[in-house]
Amino acid sequence: MIRSLLIGGLATLSLPLCVEAQGYEPPPVGLSLDLVYNPAGDDEPTRGRDTVIATGPTFAIHRYENFSSLTALAPDDTSYYVEFSPLSFFSCDMDMPSDEQVEKILSLWPLELGDSASFASGESSFSYRVVGDGRLMIANDVFDVWTVESQEIGNSDEFARQDIVIQKSPNAYLGLLYGSGDREQAMKVNHVAKFKLSDEEISKLDKCADLLNK
Repeated sequence: MIRSLLIGGLATLSLPLCVEAQGYEPPPVGLSLDLVYNPAGDDEPTRGRDTVIATGPTFAIHRYENFSSLTALAPDDTSYYVEFSPLSFFSCDMDMPSDEQVEKILSLWPLELGDSASFASGESSFSYRVVGDGRLMIANDVFDVWTVESQEIGNSDEFARQDIVIQKSPNAYLGLLYGSGDREQAMKVNHVAKFKLSDEEISKLDKCADLLNK
């Protein structure tokens, strides 16, 4: 599951209460991606299903179902996370970021080719640069996309560099390539019509549930 590598120990202070979106367009509720993770080495590919279950002006809450193989019928585990743009993910069992941190995260939006930004997350700092402007075909659909290069500053590990593919409108994550050659990519984009978040699922959202009341 590549998402677990994206969600890390980020220093956080309080819930974002009054941050404006600054051009970020969250993916819609019900958007569901069938994802395949292809390791660069000899490990077998795995797959995941990522569904947007709630949104606000500056965030989208996701359910991520992880499957152990391409043929597995049921997920091995299910986790929840929130994005403050497709460049910053927080697991729902973590404290949420401060207003100041969310503002910094969103400072790159709206994206334009050549734009760059950097900000600190916990003990690490990251730089981002918009390096690509193009089109991506997924199944029978064509998407206008940006490619954003992400680099953890001062970390030479091959997983510290990522090329993140983001749909232009709405700003949905569509894939990622690590410096190691490991890749996650959307194989199918679906939309669950009239999606409704159940009380049972809300009870599983931990600290992300507080965002629903903001």
